[in-house]
Amino acid sequence: MSNDEVIWDWQTAPLAIVQEDDGGKIHLKSDGVTLLQTYDYPVAVVCLAGQDAEEAFQTIMECSIDAVSAPSRRKNGIYFLGSADFMRSGRCLLIFNVVLDLNIKTHSPLWDIALLMSSLMVYVDQSQSSLPPPRILDTLDVAQSLGHDCSADELKNFLSSFFWVTINPTTPSSFQTTSWPFSDPATTTRAGAFLHQLGWCTLPSLGSCAAPQACRDRILFETRVKSIFGTDLPGEMLVGLIDGALAHVDHAIDFFGAWNHVVGLKCQAIAATAFATYNDVLAESVTESPPMEFEMHDKLHGDLVQVALSIYSTQARFKKASQRRHHKQALQAKLHLTYMDHRAKLTAHSRRYCQDIAAKYMDEIVRASGDAISFQDTLGNFVTAYRSHAAGPAKDEVLASCITSELAAVFDQRQAAAKNAWTDAMLADERRQLEAAYEAKQRALTAHFEHEAAQLRTNIAAEQRMWTQMQAAKQSRENIGHHEAKRAQEALAAAQETILDLEEAAHKHKDDTITAQARIAALEAQIETQRNAITEEASLRASLVDNLAESIRHEKQLEEKLVAASEATTLATQDLTKQLRLVSEEKTLLQTKLQDLYLKVTALPETMQQLVLRPDDPPSEESVDFSDALRSYMS
Repeated sequence: MSNDEVIWDWQTAPLAIVQEDDGGKIHLKSDGVTLLQTYDYPVAVVCLAGQDAEEAFQTIMECSIDAVSAPSRRKNGIYFLGSADFMRSGRCLLIFNVVLDLNIKTHSPLWDIALLMSSLMVYVDQSQSSLPPPRILDTLDVAQSLGHDCSADELKNFLSSFFWVTINPTTPSSFQTTSWPFSDPATTTRAGAFLHQLGWCTLPSLGSCAAPQACRDRILFETRVKSIFGTDLPGEMLVGLIDGALAHVDHAIDFFGAWNHVVGLKCQAIAATAFATYNDVLAESVTESPPMEFEMHDKLHGDLVQVALSIYSTQARFKKASQRRHHKQALQAKLHLTYMDHRAKLTAHSRRYCQDIAAKYMDEIVRASGDAISFQDTLGNFVTAYRSHAAGPAKDEVLASCITSELAAVFDQRQAAAKNAWTDAMLADERRQLEAAYEAKQRALTAHFEHEAAQLRTNIAAEQRMWTQMQAAKQSRENIGHHEAKRAQEALAAAQETILDLEEAAHKHKDDTITAQARIAALEAQIETQRNAITEEASLRASLVDNLAESIRHEKQLEEKLVAASEATTLATQDLTKQLRLVSEEKTLLQTKLQDLYLKVTALPETMQQLVLRPDDPPSEESVDFSDALRSYMS
């Protein structure tokens, strides 16, 4: 989208994000943190590195950085310069400057932090050497160390892209895309393949940038939103990333540790949101009246747990970070503890609710009922009324408590009142009824015991018969065992013979194995010899191919010379043919003229013909001068 309008917003003075103090410690600056946290949407980050990096950036981008002090007067650190907002796409590009000596060979954590936080490094290199500067070698070391845990594509997205501005390119070109501007050591070729390079151009202050629009478009529109393992980072996550990196800055930046730290912060907030969603609904449900049952409460808990974990899993899609799993497990444990607390609260709420219901119907049904209604009917009416209105997991517990305490007390009161009202006649009648009932039960028990005795005798007789059969079976088993032992001895003897045969076969197999191993060793030696011969043959074939290629190149050169000589011969032949044609035409013309002359001479007298035809003959005494003869002829 090269036609997207870009609005630049520059700081009046550089604002430090991280800065190195006099003791060499690196700290986050509060003003910079506050500013970065205002970008609550994904951003692309460009870090300028090198002396005169800001001036080169202004020249390439054709923009003006307002009132920015010289980097040489700043402490080592990373400074926020400004931002670029894209009107159509809505993208945001943050511009930082890395103040650091890029040519010293000692490792600097500031460079690693810049690699970690930036989407693009604009590296201004003014050295005269064609070798990579120390900071690029540090970058290649980082890429090589991270390459064991990341694929090439993941590492290209993890680390910054690079755009080089140089005065000493190995290829004399003012702009070249996706390549190194210096000699790449063979030891770093594999690590260099992990880096994403937009290209390079010559330093605008010393050489003309032949493709400023191409450079500008690549920086503006090919700078990716800062992303780590597929997660686009807003300003808040950038701050967390830097903070996590500074926690492991003693010797070398732990890139995965920093990513794990920022994922932990993000997952903690997501887990808190998911837990609040769960707790708000469940806390309200346990105070409802009438209370819900455990089954309904457990179903609601299960649904809310799925919602909470779905919220967490949907929002916490962070790869290669153990904090994601850790916070998920912590969320699950917290949900379980909260569930147990709410379950206890639901039980207590149900107990209070059911106690109120029981007290209400205790007064209305039990205490208000008179002696006309039996206690069993009173109890049934109370239980029916209670169960129709009670709810919650504690309803059975409260009912049992009421029956065993309050209803039992009412029953005792009624029983005491009934005993006081009994007369001697009533007691005598009650005694007769009890004696009659006792005699009836005694007769029934006597008949029952007689029946049980008859069954017992029958069972004893059956057991005696069974014992006799068992003795016979025991004798049979002993006889069978004797025969089985004899057969086992015979089988053992046969097995021992088989074992001896197998041992002999094993010794023979061992000898065969030793022989086979010797043959294998000999074959391996032959294979090694053949491999050496194949290697030598491959070397000879390679040299033969090289000689053949050289012969082909020589033959092509001879063919080119032959073609040139043939063309020259053709041109010379054409010239000679043209000259021959002219000579032939002149010869024909002369022959025509000679024939005309002969015709004219034949018309002359014989004497004149002789003078014409034989001019070299000596004159005789009788000869006549040609002019005289001609004059006489004409007269």
